[in-house]
Amino acid sequence: MSDNAQENKPVGIMSEATPNPASYKFVLDRQIAPHRGLDFPGPSGLERSPLAQRLFEESEVSGVYIGPNFVTVSHQGDHDWAKLKGKFTDLIREHFSKGLPALDENALEMEPGTTVGVEPTTDLEKKITEILDSQVRPAVAGDGGDVIFGGFENGVLKLHLQGSCNGCPSSTMTLKMGIERLMRSQIPEVQRVEAV
Repeated sequence: MSDNAQENKPVGIMSEATPNPASYKFVLDRQIAPHRGLDFPGPSGLERSPLAQRLFEESEVSGVYIGPNFVTVSHQGDHDWAKLKGKFTDLIREHFSKGLPALDENALEMEPGTTVGVEPTTDLEKKITEILDSQVRPAVAGDGGDVIFGGFENGVLKLHLQGSCNGCPSSTMTLKMGIERLMRSQIPEVQRVEAV
């Protein structure tokens, strides 16, 4: 299907709960961002995303993560997702039905001031990021979030948590029981995994 046909097709959206009770994931039937997505944990940097700008106009929104084919919305306070998910589904659908993009065309180039990840420089760091990219990030994206390599020093792997992972009550267990166990089994140099 051509891009124009895809743009004119009504947007299909499924909403799903995430392990973080403060976040909900909205999965679209099309790609809306590059493979690595972009995190808006607060209202700064919104000029990079017309969609995040629109969502932050709602008083309940405290964070937005835009993944390749999904949007994770985090709320503040004690709001009922049973009521909010329909509202956010409609807002996202309306945004795309107007032909508006999720991200500004230069969004990824505009982010140096807010980039949290670091580039791997050693062979060991490259091996770590390969495992993150192939085994960890797809699973975490399934829950509406992302993990970004934040460095490796003295046996400690540092990761930045984004989207629904940021502030999730079960993120400590995911880091320790999931990611740390996986990394230690495949890379003996990794002794501990920490969120930064």
